[in-house]
Amino acid sequence: MIIDRRFFDSLKHDSNPYYPEHKTIYYNGTYYRSAAEATIARFYTENGIPFKYEPEIWLQGLTHPIYTDFVILIEELDLCKFHEHFGLKNSADYSRKTSTTYNNYSGAGLLPELDVFYTYDVDDVPFDIRTLSTKLNSAVYDTLFGFDVSCKQPK
Repeated sequence: MIIDRRFFDSLKHDSNPYYPEHKTIYYNGTYYRSAAEATIARFYTENGIPFKYEPEIWLQGLTHPIYTDFVILIEELDLCKFHEHFGLKNSADYSRKTSTTYNNYSGAGLLPELDVFYTYDVDDVPFDIRTLSTKLNSAVYDTLFGFDVSCKQPK
């Protein structure tokens, strides 16, 4: 899978047909599923980072599409990154879905924290946008300089 501008341009913004009633937070023409997701959209918008929210994506090995929370385009690198935001809940079903999401990306050959990065929202600890900035910087840096994210050693 080549995840460049052509890939990005082929994606349709806000195309997830499931559970539209859960999209209740409005920002800049789109309804988001959580305040944290709206904050993330605001971060990308204010920093001039093109993104698509919940676009339909077909990953290798899957028989159905996924709807990643955000696909961002790093224009200077002609490269997309996937961003999943998890609102952690005390639910076995949510934990199962989270595990499936990780497995879908890794099964398609996408590397965690390099091709796909994850942010979290925990009831006791609200989402901090600085976490996103740090993860994004790390993913871009590692892409530029060829670091192995599993051990942070040069390749």
